[in-house]
Amino acid sequence: MPKLDISKITVKRILAVNRVNITHVHSSNRTNRECFAITVKTAGRTIYKSANKEYVSDPEHIVIIPKGASYKSCFEELGECYMIEFEADYDGEAPEIMSCQVSHNHDFVNKMISL
Repeated sequence: MPKLDISKITVKRILAVNRVNITHVHSSNRTNRECFAITVKTAGRTIYKSANKEYVSDPEHIVIIPKGASYKSCFEELGECYMIEFEADYDGEAPEIMSCQVSHNHDFVNKMISL
C-alpha cells in the first residue's frame, strides 16, 4: 500500500464535521471506510492500526484516513477530537493511513470552532 500523497486528493464534498468525546478507554474495528476522514485531537491519544502499522493521533498529530481503509482504533487516553469526513477523488492506488506531526494544532481547531 503506497504512502498517502495529499496533493492527489480532490475534495468533492464535506459530509460531516463532528466533535467526538472519548469517555472511556476502548478499541473498535472499522472495515472498508466509506469516505475519507481527517482527525484533529485536542486532548487524549488514539492509535490507529492497519496493515501491521500504527498511526498516532494526539494533539501533536493529525491523522488522515483514506476511503476504503480497514483499521482498529485504540483509544488509549480520554480526550476529544474533531473529525471531518469528506468525499474525494484520489489520483492513484489506494493509500495507507497517514499521521502528520503539527506544531500549532490549536490554531486549526480554533478556526474550526469559529466556523
